[in-house]
Amino acid sequence: MIPKEDGDETDSDDEVEVGGMAKSYKDPLTRAWLEEPMKSQSCGHVYSKVSIYEYLGRNTVSCPTPGCDKMISKKDLQPDENMARQVRNAKRREEESYGRSNRGKKNKDRIVIDDDDEIVD
Repeated sequence: MIPKEDGDETDSDDEVEVGGMAKSYKDPLTRAWLEEPMKSQSCGHVYSKVSIYEYLGRNTVSCPTPGCDKMISKKDLQPDENMARQVRNAKRREEESYGRSNRGKKNKDRIVIDDDDEIVD
């Protein structure tokens, strides 16, 4: 693993480079973590089930991933258990990394707003 250097903005696992290509664990429609990943058999792109079903409706449309011109429909989609496992692992690594980076630090920036809209330290 390459150590973090000065100027590195993030150590996020939501995109991982595999064989010279970035592999994202985020839904291309919502930019949120993939949930119930569905893989297109036409082009191989992966989406969250709810977002791609909403996008498609009852139609056959072009893939929403930028640069892809393949046509997809609900019948082209299959659950992607391998990607679901990879997303779970990436989330776990991110949570563990966040926990290690904040261990022993006081969070002075944390502000809690109660029901009376008073700011409480």
